[in-house]
Amino acid sequence: STDREAGALGTEMRSNPGLKGGLQGLKGGRASKTQAKGKAKAAATGAAKGEKGAAPKSMLDLESLSFNQGGHLMSNKQCKLPPGSYRKTKKGYEEVFIPGLKHPPFAADEKLVEIKSLPEWSHGAFKGMETLNRVQSRLHQAALFGAENLLLCAPTGAGKTNVAML
Repeated sequence: STDREAGALGTEMRSNPGLKGGLQGLKGGRASKTQAKGKAKAAATGAAKGEKGAAPKSMLDLESLSFNQGGHLMSNKQCKLPPGSYRKTKKGYEEVFIPGLKHPPFAADEKLVEIKSLPEWSHGAFKGMETLNRVQSRLHQAALFGAENLLLCAPTGAGKTNVAML
């Protein structure tokens, strides 16, 4: 009974252009790129004529949308960079170095929070450290004891993950 049903299903799939490619895929056969495009176009045309089958309503040629000009299209040589910056053009990419900003001095009431002043359960996240850094120290009260959501935007290596650990 199962072989008979499979045969009937195969016959039905072979007679429908939109399903024929799926049958080849099930059998392990691969259609060439040209054959696949032709079958997809035939299936789309059949769907437009009202034929049955799961054919796409329109075709999108992804190759025509590919980016041919490489990564240098958006390079702006007229862009003024901060003092101390430089550009290096290398094969396939451009490297732009912009030095970090100088940190403003600490305010009179600003100080780094010592790890030993935090709850004991949080010490594991800060193993080997004696104090939180400036970002972490500013946010530790809200992160540890607040119930509100936080949005922290800071450079890589600023300690955002450790704030989340709090």
